[in-house]
Amino acid sequence: MGRTVVCFMIEKSRLRDMTRRRAGRLRNGEKSLPEYAGTTQRVIRVFIEHKNQKATKIIEARGYDYRFDQQGRLIPYQEGRAGKPWRLSEQEWIRVGARIWSCGRG
Repeated sequence: MGRTVVCFMIEKSRLRDMTRRRAGRLRNGEKSLPEYAGTTQRVIRVFIEHKNQKATKIIEARGYDYRFDQQGRLIPYQEGRAGKPWRLSEQEWIRVGARIWSCGRG
């Protein structure tokens, strides 16, 4: 059994895949997303347990508000500012679960 993290950005009530590589590059300041310059976007990080590259269990899912500067670079989280984790609604859990199981993620 292994574990992995899957990220989704919420766009117009849809879940957009965000690869781990892209999310890591955003957090490290190596990548920008000019289309989100000056905005705050909602991101869901899903922690999955898998076996033979098939998801077997969703361990946890957390939502985060990703704030972007005027160049589309992620503004690092600071205590007391946007970026603090939030709990997923029941509807968000349903959408995330459906996406994970339909894609055979893991």
